[in-house]
Amino acid sequence: MKFKIIGLSILLSVLFSGVGHAGEDRGLYSRAMKSAKQGDADFAFMNYRSILREYPQSKFKEQALFAHAEYSFLLKHYDESVALFTTFVQDYPDSKGKLFALAYLLKIAGEKGDQKEVEAIRKQIISLRKISLVFRNFKKYKYRSPFYRYWKAIIYIDKIEFYINGELFEKIFY
Repeated sequence: MKFKIIGLSILLSVLFSGVGHAGEDRGLYSRAMKSAKQGDADFAFMNYRSILREYPQSKFKEQALFAHAEYSFLLKHYDESVALFTTFVQDYPDSKGKLFALAYLLKIAGEKGDQKEVEAIRKQIISLRKISLVFRNFKKYKYRSPFYRYWKAIIYIDKIEFYINGELFEKIFY
């Protein structure tokens, strides 16, 4: 009888060991967003990074990956930022953030003076947003990054302008 109770308690502890962990990625994401909204980028980053490390299959991975890449860019850790944004673009080809991840990659390539890479990314952005401007002079795309940076891309017939929080970030002519 004693062995049955011990066996049953071990079985129950194994079965329910993951129950307390369900939703912890949601809690991390919630704390990250709250910190980002309050302007505390360091704490937001720590929570986003924890999602990537501890919950690689999380439904919040897309936002956490963009946030990690953006934070690296803000710290001027360009090599890390390029690797993370490249992963983001490859892993989430249909993301609303893809256009803006490419804008970051374009900016970094320009900062590094890599004209070959600038041209490759520029072509990728242009081909990504081939649109018809029938009856319009421009088209707008908006995106709020996980760090509460408000992106806007305005696509004209001959150029694309990228803005962050209302300030011009990058411009592409074609």
